Amino acid sequence: MRRLAVSGLIALAIVGGACSGGVAEKKAVDNLNTGLTATSSLTATSTARFMGLGDFTAASQPFSAALRARLSPAQLQASWSAATSSLGQFVSVGAVAQTPQGESTLFTVPVTFTGGSTTVRMQFDRQGQIVDLTIG
Repeated sequence: MRRLAVSGLIALAIVGGACSGGVAEKKAVDNLNTGLTATSSLTATSTARFMGLGDFTAASQPFSAALRARLSPAQLQASWSAATSSLGQFVSVGAVAQTPQGESTLFTVPVTFTGGSTTVRMQFDRQGQIVDLTIG
């Protein structure tokens, strides 16, 4: 579904740019970027929540092919356990912060446990895939 929405916005950008000298194209591209940012923000929240709930296969679904090659669900689980085992039981994820970084965006998700908290940082590319992830 997300790919269809993105394709539609790209088509809108191309048609809009041809009709109005680029003003509509810029607006459509801005809308596309806003849509990807909103989707990526939700994906970052869901990914952190899946890790907290112990579903590392679901958590790794939005990974790029390159990240999947470096970080399997089992490796993600081991990294999560190493970083969070002293913090108690998972409680919740907090509000996502985002920082544009050139061709990608860094999303930082605070994660709360019964005995403390940590952060999960996820780097998203322009296609909305997670290309890097760090815990702690």
